[in-house]
Amino acid sequence: MVGVFGLLVAALGIQQSNKEAPAEAAITSILRNQIGYYDGAGWTKRAIQLFVQREGVGRASAATTLKTWSLSSKQRAIILTGEFGCGKTWVLLRLARDLAKLRLRHGASIPFPVYLSLGRLAHTKVSSKAELMALAFPTPISLADGIGPGEPILMILDGIDEMVNVSGANIDRVKALLSLVSQSTSRSTRFVVGCRAQTLGAVRLSDELELALRRQEDHDATKWSNEQALGSMAFVGLLTIEAITAEQADAYLSRSPAASTWQKVRSEPAFQNLAHASFTLSLLVDALPTLYRQGAACADLPGLYAAATTAWLLRAGVAKGDISDYELRLQQVATAHLLGMNDGEHPEMSKILDRAGILKEGGQGWSGFRHYTFAEYYLACAIYRATETHSSDILGRVDLIYAYNVNRFLIPMLNRRAAAADSGSENERVAVVTGTQFRRFLKETGWRRKGYGYWRSIAGVDGIIPWETGDPGSLAIAVDGPQDLLGADGVSQNPIGGISWYDAFQYACWVGGRLPTTEEVLAMETENGTPPRLWTGTWHREISALIQVVNRVDDPATPRLEGINPDLRVENLGFAVALHGLGSMTLP
Repeated sequence: MVGVFGLLVAALGIQQSNKEAPAEAAITSILRNQIGYYDGAGWTKRAIQLFVQREGVGRASAATTLKTWSLSSKQRAIILTGEFGCGKTWVLLRLARDLAKLRLRHGASIPFPVYLSLGRLAHTKVSSKAELMALAFPTPISLADGIGPGEPILMILDGIDEMVNVSGANIDRVKALLSLVSQSTSRSTRFVVGCRAQTLGAVRLSDELELALRRQEDHDATKWSNEQALGSMAFVGLLTIEAITAEQADAYLSRSPAASTWQKVRSEPAFQNLAHASFTLSLLVDALPTLYRQGAACADLPGLYAAATTAWLLRAGVAKGDISDYELRLQQVATAHLLGMNDGEHPEMSKILDRAGILKEGGQGWSGFRHYTFAEYYLACAIYRATETHSSDILGRVDLIYAYNVNRFLIPMLNRRAAAADSGSENERVAVVTGTQFRRFLKETGWRRKGYGYWRSIAGVDGIIPWETGDPGSLAIAVDGPQDLLGADGVSQNPIGGISWYDAFQYACWVGGRLPTTEEVLAMETENGTPPRLWTGTWHREISALIQVVNRVDDPATPRLEGINPDLRVENLGFAVALHGLGSMTLP
């Protein structure tokens, strides 16, 4: 009898153990998937060491600094920021992977990493903690997965700028997200937030994050919360990823599979310019052979992404003749996901693009870009293709003040087109464009037939303060209105003003000319009525997508040069074109 009872107890014990196993298995699976996703990405195997600057601390390893902060700092939150392609996302994924490894080894004393790619929120309405946790990447997390209410959690919120920077809509969505996070997480939860440098100030992220977290009710009285949630240090810290130095880049590429090609081009500025950020440096390893064959003229940002895409597609088994079809598919995905359109259904192509490492497939047929800069590149490609037929339909829906890296792809493409069409002539002269001339262009081509986009907030995003006043929404104008060109009537012989660089470029192409160089604008003979600011075809600062403008506002005799975002329209900002062999310079 005792033996039977013992067997029964043992059986019940086994049943109890099995009841606990699913929750433990779920946590283990989530953590292992986090580790596997990072380790499975090709570029993580050849990642270059990144360094950060931390206020009051100085230069240190990015991965070590974040892991140490996660395990010992008393700050509630820290923001990781940096420029285009600097490696923010993969530093954060590395942090999630490192914490997952420690959690598996040491248990609940290690913060549980929850990585959220906020670009997904552009297509999903989230109103609860459960819905937020279900977006965890790469594995959705259920509140029933066994994470205890008092356990330390590290929420990794990556890509806040992706919620606002392309469409220009809903900066308030960032505030709403932070409010949701603060209401649905305990005070034992801490945060790492990834954000591009230009968005950091535009949305006042540090202030908004601190405000949201301080509103939390103190409903978590765990020992961990009391010790870690509030400390004597600043509530929100800041880490800035440094640009990769020329010495680092040279050492990295000299040890890479593309080392022999790098030795041939390492002294050329065009190639050096592509080697200062983590992701572009990684792309160079695959793209260098193609870029070398094409020459330095193609060694710019769009050339790099095009060459890398080709290399990845060929590696995935795509025939060379079919690559253009896949590029069109990627343009479709970028346009759809960033502008809220339908991207169609091409599951077989999406699977191959996933295998190539460009797209990542999600639930319910959803697919997105593995690296956000590819989305920007292919959106630029879609805009470029549309402008060949004088269509600005996509351009008019995109906020290129916030999404200025799209400019960094698009402008070199357009300038390359202009250079190919320019036959060169010693008889070139430069003439300012009038309202009548520009109005005719609009009517004959349909350019801007759907108006311009507008900006919810534009001050300071590019490091400059625009001259507009009043409600930014008033910039949403249509070409059929009497004041459609920001103060110019569009029917007079007076020089046109209120023109973006894209408008000026498109007009110049239409008349068979080009935008003048800075030197040509400086040498122009100006007359009364000439706009005090004139666009040129020259970069002012490529890293922040500023075009050089000749400014004669203060002293017409002593012009100065300044940089302006190419999507910006200012009433006294006009343009001139350079044409071949026109003695009187009579434009259409």
